[in-house]
Amino acid sequence: MIKADPEKASSEGRLTRVFKPRRQDRKSPEKRKKRKYTFPEIFTVLSMCVIVLITLSLSALFYVNFKTITYEEIEKTLRENVSRFQDQVSGKFRAWRTMVQHTSINAAPFIAEQPIDIENLETLLIRTKNTESEVATIYCSNNIPWSKGGYIYFYPHYIPPPDYDQTQRPWYIQLKAHPSQALGGETLHQAVYVEPYIDVRTGNLVTTTGMVLFDAGGRDIGALAADIDIAFLEDMLTEMASLPNQESYFLNKDGLFITHPDPKAVLTKDFFAELDLERYRENVLSSYSFFKVDKKVFIYSVYIPEVSWALASIIPVSAIYTQINRFLYQMIGVNLVLVIIAVFGSVMLIKILQSERDENAAMKDNLKVGFFLMDQQYLIQGQYSTALETIFSIPDLRGKNFISLLSDSLSKKEIDTLKDYFDMVLNRSFDKELLDDINPIQELNYASVETGDKKTLRCGFASVRRGRSDEYVLGNIHDITEEKELENRLAEESAGREEDMQFLFEVIQGDPGILHDFIDDMDYSFEQIDDILADPNIPTRDASVNIYQAVHAIKSNAVILGLKTFGDKLHELEARIKAVQEQEAVFKDDIQRLSQEIKKVKQNRKKLAGALQKIQSFRAAEKRKPGEYILVESLGRACAKVAEDLGRYVDFRVDVIDPEVIEKGPRRMMKEVLMQLVRNAVYHGIEPPEERLALGKPKTGIIALAITQDRGSIAIRLADDGRGLDYAKIQAKAETLGFIPQGSEPDALLQVIFAPGFSTADQADMHAGRGIGLNLVKDRVEEFKGAITVHSQPQAGTEFIITIPYKF
Repeated sequence: MIKADPEKASSEGRLTRVFKPRRQDRKSPEKRKKRKYTFPEIFTVLSMCVIVLITLSLSALFYVNFKTITYEEIEKTLRENVSRFQDQVSGKFRAWRTMVQHTSINAAPFIAEQPIDIENLETLLIRTKNTESEVATIYCSNNIPWSKGGYIYFYPHYIPPPDYDQTQRPWYIQLKAHPSQALGGETLHQAVYVEPYIDVRTGNLVTTTGMVLFDAGGRDIGALAADIDIAFLEDMLTEMASLPNQESYFLNKDGLFITHPDPKAVLTKDFFAELDLERYRENVLSSYSFFKVDKKVFIYSVYIPEVSWALASIIPVSAIYTQINRFLYQMIGVNLVLVIIAVFGSVMLIKILQSERDENAAMKDNLKVGFFLMDQQYLIQGQYSTALETIFSIPDLRGKNFISLLSDSLSKKEIDTLKDYFDMVLNRSFDKELLDDINPIQELNYASVETGDKKTLRCGFASVRRGRSDEYVLGNIHDITEEKELENRLAEESAGREEDMQFLFEVIQGDPGILHDFIDDMDYSFEQIDDILADPNIPTRDASVNIYQAVHAIKSNAVILGLKTFGDKLHELEARIKAVQEQEAVFKDDIQRLSQEIKKVKQNRKKLAGALQKIQSFRAAEKRKPGEYILVESLGRACAKVAEDLGRYVDFRVDVIDPEVIEKGPRRMMKEVLMQLVRNAVYHGIEPPEERLALGKPKTGIIALAITQDRGSIAIRLADDGRGLDYAKIQAKAETLGFIPQGSEPDALLQVIFAPGFSTADQADMHAGRGIGLNLVKDRVEEFKGAITVHSQPQAGTEFIITIPYKF
C-alpha cells in the first residue's frame, strides 16, 4: 500500500505546489508538453507497471510451485478428512456393539425363562431401538428354527414366513461360529460384526452386530442381533467428501465393494480390479493407513478394525489439473480487473482531491461518530466532530483534558493503565492491530462528569503526525448505548427461549399423570415454604432447616423424572440454603435473601407447568391414572435413575399395596418418605455388581416395598438385600462431627443417621451427601405421629418399618 506523506497531504494546495511546473510559458511547445505529466498520471503508469510485474511473477511462481503445494495440501486435507471420518465410523461401530452387549445382558433372562416373557422382551428391544436411530432392526432368537416352532422376535415388528429358518441365516451362523467362554455362570465375550448380507425382511444390504445369549449356567440359549443399514454408511460417505471429485468406498477383507453407487457392484466387483489398482491391494487391506499418488489417482485408505473393513478414498489427478487451470484463469482475470480499477481510480483522484476538503467539513458537522485529536498532555484539540459534544454531554471540549472527562468512569488504577496505553500509541510501540486488541477502553461504561448521564461507548485510537515531529492521538468514539441495550434484551430473550425449549424437551419425555402429580406435590411444598417464611414465630435456623427439607424433596422428584434443568436450579438453591445453615448464626436477612431465590425458582415452576400444558394441548385427553400406579411408577423411576447413575443393578419389587391406603391415606407424605428411602437404599445399601458377586450374591440387588393397613394404622415396609448399615463408619463419622460421644451404643448410632446434616457419603452430589434425606423422613413421620423401626444385618440388608396411626 502506498501511504501519503502527512506533510504533503496537509492541503490540496500544498500538493499542487509540489507538482505544478514553474511558470515557463515562453519556452518551446515541446518542452511545455513534457511538463504536462501530473502526479495522478505518473502514479497510474507506475501502478500499472507494478501490477503487470506482480501478475507475471505470480504466474511464473504458480506454475513452478503450485503442483507441489497442491499435492501436499490435498494429501493433508485427504488424510485429515478420512481420518476424522474413520474416528466417527469406528465410534458408531463401537457404540452399536456396546448397545448390543448391554441389551444382551438384559435379554438373556427373558429367553432363558419358559414361557418367554414376550411383553418385557418387546419393551426392552423397543427402548434399545429408540435410543439408536441408525439401527434398522433389532431381534432376538432362541436356538430352535422358526419353521420348527422356535421363537424369534423382531423390532420393528415382523413375522417370518413358515419356511424361515433363522439358524441358516448369515448372522446366526457367524455369531455361533464366534468363540465364547462360559465360566462360573458368567459368559465372557463381546458382540461381533458379521459380513454384510441381504436382509430377508427388507431386501437391503445390512451389516449385523450380535451376541450369543447364555443362561445363568453358561448354556447357549440363543442370540441377539441388530442390523445396521449399509445405506446409512453410504450417506455418511457422501457427507464426508470435502474435496472435488472425491470418491470413497467401504471394502470387505477380500477387496469387494461394500458401498458403491451401482448396487450391482456391491459384494460382486473388486475395487482393485475395477480401478486398475491391483498393485496396492496388500497395502490397502492390511495397513492401518496408506497414501499414494498414482499416475491417475490419489489414494488414501484406513483400516476399520471393528468390522475388518477398509475405507478407501480416491481423487483423479486430472481433476486437480482442471482446478489449477481454472484458478490460473481466475487470477489473470482478477489482475486485469485490478489494472482497470487502477486506471479509473487515477482519473478520479483529481476530482476526489478537489472535493475532499468540502466533504471533510460536512462530515465533521454531520457525523454521528466523535472524531478528535489529542496531544501528549491528553488535551483535546480545536478540530473535532460536533457529535463528540453530544456523546460526552459536555459543550465546548476544546482544550479539555480527555483523561479528566473519564474520571467518574474509571478507577485510579484503570486511569494509570489508560495513560500507559496512550504512551504506547504515541510511541508506536506495537502495530495497530495489537494496539487495538489491548485498548483498555475499547468498550467503556461512561458517566458524564457534568451531567451524570450514563452511556456505553466504543473507543478507538491511532497515532498521527502533524508537521515534522509532533505526535497526536486520533480518537474515534461511538455511542453504542442503544445497541448494547438491544443486544442485552435479545440475549435475555434468547436465553429465556432456550430455557423454555429445554423445559419443553424434558417434559415431553415424561408421563403426564406423573408430572401432574409432581407439580401438585411441588405446589404443596411451596405453600409450606411460604407458610414458614410468613411465620415470624419460627426461629430462623428452624426455618432454614424446614425450607431445606422441602426444597430437597422437590429436587429429588425433579431429578428422578428427568427434569434436569429444573433439578439443577433446585440443586443450586439447596447449596445456598446449606451455606446459610453452616453459618454460626442465621439472621432474618439470610432468610429474606433465600426468599428471593425461592421466588426465582417459582418462576421456573410456571415455565414447567406451561410446558406441560403445551404438550397436553397436542395430546388427546387422558384419564388420570390411579394413585397406586403413580406412586409405584415414581418410586420405580427413582430406583432406576439412581442405579443407572451409580452403575448398579437393582430390581424394585412391590410385595403388596393396599389401594385404599393410597387413595385415602396421606399420599403426599408417603411418597415423599418412600422417595428418600428408595434413593437411600440404592445409594448406601445396594453394593456395586462386582462387590455383590465377590460376596456370593446375585449382581442384581432387590428393594421390596409393602404398604398395608392394620387396625387403624398404616404399615410401610421397605427392605433391601444390600450391605446393611456400616456401624463402624457411622460411629467414626458421627464422633468426628461431634454428633455422639466416643464409645456410644448401637442404639445411639441408629438415632444419629436421622440427624440433620449427617451423611456417610464422602462428597455431596445430586443423590446424597448433604444429610437431609433421612432427617426429612424422621420429621415427616413425627409430623404424622408415626414411628420408625430399623433392622439391619451386615451383608444381609436393611429394613425400615414405618407405622402411622390413621383411621379410614
